[in-house]
Amino acid sequence: MDDRAHIGLRERKKAATREALHEAALLLFAERGYRATTVADIAAAGNVSERTFFRYFRSKEDVALQDVRRLLPKLEQAIRERPPSEPPVGALLHAFLAVAESAEAPQLALLYSGPPISWATPPTQSGARILTTLEAAMAAALLSRAGDPAEAEDERRFRVLVAARAGVSAFRSALIRFHELGGVEALPAERFFELVREAFALLEDGCRAPSPR
Repeated sequence: MDDRAHIGLRERKKAATREALHEAALLLFAERGYRATTVADIAAAGNVSERTFFRYFRSKEDVALQDVRRLLPKLEQAIRERPPSEPPVGALLHAFLAVAESAEAPQLALLYSGPPISWATPPTQSGARILTTLEAAMAAALLSRAGDPAEAEDERRFRVLVAARAGVSAFRSALIRFHELGGVEALPAERFFELVREAFALLEDGCRAPSPR
């Protein structure tokens, strides 16, 4: 076996181990919840040591965030398919709902059973990076609905960036509220989607306080 074939086999084995750990983690998150699952649990389910686990992922959060990264192209496509005349906030709402409703069962289980800490608290370094990436991807997709993002005028680009960052925050707020109310153990999944719609309605309304009684 020449060196290139050996390297190719080694890389395929590494990719297979990484994917096995990822799948094992998703199953455990679905069965036990995100918070109750430990790195040791994931390593055991993937038939590797904890030391080996950390060769592939920095933490269990890193495993979970991999699914967020995988959803990015779907979110971008969903936004681009919205009518160009639709306001940015409306396009983001419908894109988030469409992707969440079409997500695979393990991804939904992770979402409902207990989100990675970066979604619900001040983000870790990994969480901050994925949130920034998500905001930038949403903004680029919104801009592309009306032409080349590189040619967007500065004022429109700024408005869209604000909308994208606010939209991501609205989605996070709905997710946090869902878990504050008891999460999937106390609420039907549809309540989560209602909260997303409520969060975006508040965003569109300027988050005005309710009138005093």
